[in-house]
Amino acid sequence: MDMAYVKAGKMSIIGWAAPEEEGTVLHYAVLDKNGAEKELEQVVTTRPDLGYALFRDPDRPDLGYFLRFPYKGNEKVTVRITEKRGEETVGVLEKKLSRAYITYRMTGKKVKRRMKPGIDFVKKVENHFLHTDDKEYRDWFLKHRADEETLKAQRERTFEVAPKISVVVPLYKTPLQYFEEMVESVLSQTYGNLELVLVNASKEDEALSEAVGRLAEKDSRVTVVTLDENLGISENTNRGIAASAGEFIALLDHDDTIEPDALYDYVEALNKDPEIELFYSDEDKITEDKNAWFYPNFKPDFAIDFLRANNYMCHFLMAKKAHFERLGGYRKEYDGAQDHDMILRITETTDHIFHLPRILYHWRSIATSTASGVGVKDYAKSAGIRAIEAHYERVGIPATVTAAAVDGWYVSRYMLGRHPQVSVLIPNKDHVKDLQKCLDSLYHKSTYREIE
Repeated sequence: MDMAYVKAGKMSIIGWAAPEEEGTVLHYAVLDKNGAEKELEQVVTTRPDLGYALFRDPDRPDLGYFLRFPYKGNEKVTVRITEKRGEETVGVLEKKLSRAYITYRMTGKKVKRRMKPGIDFVKKVENHFLHTDDKEYRDWFLKHRADEETLKAQRERTFEVAPKISVVVPLYKTPLQYFEEMVESVLSQTYGNLELVLVNASKEDEALSEAVGRLAEKDSRVTVVTLDENLGISENTNRGIAASAGEFIALLDHDDTIEPDALYDYVEALNKDPEIELFYSDEDKITEDKNAWFYPNFKPDFAIDFLRANNYMCHFLMAKKAHFERLGGYRKEYDGAQDHDMILRITETTDHIFHLPRILYHWRSIATSTASGVGVKDYAKSAGIRAIEAHYERVGIPATVTAAAVDGWYVSRYMLGRHPQVSVLIPNKDHVKDLQKCLDSLYHKSTYREIE
């Protein structure tokens, strides 16, 4: 339930619901205190954010709802959502409401207690759709993952081009379990010429600070930067880059993990083409307990128009340190879209970009993180828009940018300086109906008019 309010003798409710089983339909009803159904106006519509997050289908038409019904005083009512397959009832969700309840909920009083049922329901749906151990993908991943024999051979190999790689990880209130798993994934790399740069921005977290200190004492490959305060993700990262000794900088989030051959694969590619300056790989998501892999993201090779629409590169990003230094590092004003801004700036100055088409990065899906697909903050959307607009300004392309319906995606509209005539050729013979469809589409749907 996103919103509920009373106006002009009617209560209105706006929210979302997702069926737990395929092929079922959700039915909405509102009951009075005696269990009788009230007269109900309802609209079921799309929720692109949830459609994409849950089903990879932003156009799915049945996830959002708007309900309105007669309401008096502080009447207690029950909202019932029934999941059915034909006449069979698969499941029922009920929520009791009153004016007092929505007043508390909408004004933020007793938020944790009042919202717990909703949070539990979101987690239930999320666990069902997002955190299911996809057996098909799991089997595929295990088949294509480097096995122990391969990893052993990689550890014994030496490269002609063997640059030092600094893996920079900003830490902030990192749960110890996630910290330890992240560290293990870096220090167990089959490529040995690396350093792990930990930027601790929460020194008041004694348990984390002690774990960081012990690690640095035990392993000489670990460099620690301790900050007096949290400077924000961009500045924290910049401090790590400044303290690094590597020729290349690889970026890793504090609660994610990488495959043991991630750096090896990048260096192997570098030995085939020493001019590569920017690397990225495919990735997937892992559950909080690391017991399941899901949502693999198989990416294209470098595509600037795609990058202008979405930061598809994202992970596992590695670039020459010289790029970060020349560009002045990350920019705090783009926090929330700082990676997108940096990648755009790097790609403006080099064509030596390499996509390694293997799953090397595991993005942990936590209920509060963007990996879970549970929305993007307004400041991040705004930062993303400004990052892309700034890119257009630097490369001299007049365009405007708006946020798309799906979080993390953007729409660019180019402002044309001239409108040359475009000739459209349609080979056709005896297919009159097909030709008419082409012409109708061309003349009625095209927003560009200078065509013949």
